Amino acid sequence: MSDSIESPSSWVRFRQWFGGAAIKSVLTGLAYCARVSPHYWKNRNFSLEKGLFYTSDGDPQRSLDIYTPEGEGPFPTVFFVHGGGFRICSKDTHWMMAHTLVRRGYAVVSINYRLVPHVRFPVPPMDVCDAFMWTVEQAEARRFDMSRVFLMGESAGANLVTMLALCLFSDRSEPWTQKVRETGVRPIGLIPQCGMLEVSNVERYKDLNIPTWMADRIVRVASDYLGNAHGEEGALASPLCVIENGHFSPDDFPPVFAPVGGTDPILEDTIRLGEALKRHGVDSQAPVYEGAGHAFHAMGTSAAIQCWRDTLTFMNRVLEEAKPLP
Repeated sequence: MSDSIESPSSWVRFRQWFGGAAIKSVLTGLAYCARVSPHYWKNRNFSLEKGLFYTSDGDPQRSLDIYTPEGEGPFPTVFFVHGGGFRICSKDTHWMMAHTLVRRGYAVVSINYRLVPHVRFPVPPMDVCDAFMWTVEQAEARRFDMSRVFLMGESAGANLVTMLALCLFSDRSEPWTQKVRETGVRPIGLIPQCGMLEVSNVERYKDLNIPTWMADRIVRVASDYLGNAHGEEGALASPLCVIENGHFSPDDFPPVFAPVGGTDPILEDTIRLGEALKRHGVDSQAPVYEGAGHAFHAMGTSAAIQCWRDTLTFMNRVLEEAKPLP
């Protein structure tokens, strides 16, 4: 039997499983080592509340952490969604992102969401919407300034925060999008990092010169996440396509900063996003960091350092231009 993308063999399915397990183990180990390093504890000028539930069922996959700077607040806030192909990783593997932001004066809400293959689309987006609504409800008590909130996510998380932005800035037909839009909160910036923004068409990857294990991961991500949701039913699973087709409100859409590595196998998604936003007149940047791979901003490379400098410059600029609520 062929091990092509169209008809994966048992061997390919094993590679897909093994690849995911290996990546998860490496990321979990790196996150743990970094957390116990002296640098993590040095000059810690923030508080951390871990494992707060944003729904009433007590499911740890529907929990979040809050990083709060020292001071009275209210603080500009970042709502952060981790990546991992919709099926691995957590807020605990991505704590470094929140750590970087809180040290610069941002309150950070870093969330978990239920993962495939135990669930399918639209469950992860519904969880993200629930977590955002919880954040809005808790804003006064937790000193979040919801007139100065950014949406940030990497890889699969970039997909989910872009989806959330579309829900907040467009009148969608999906029933589960209505309540989050009714919060009335409109983020001032969107930061999808190295996003996998179209999962409905993996065929475009089959002719690319990428390693087999990367192709395996892309195929597994798409099949596990989408399930049977196709066409209009699965539109928000591929927020890039929604934006390209103009099915959103570009006049109201926030500024976007979408960094990506020049050797990222899903580089094309970010390039297309930048082009589509420009066509619609949205204030946007999609810088490509040459020689950098997928999720490079989580590493300690020179490209990662420059990316974070550029990201924070973008955020500072947007904060300065943001109009306070009346």
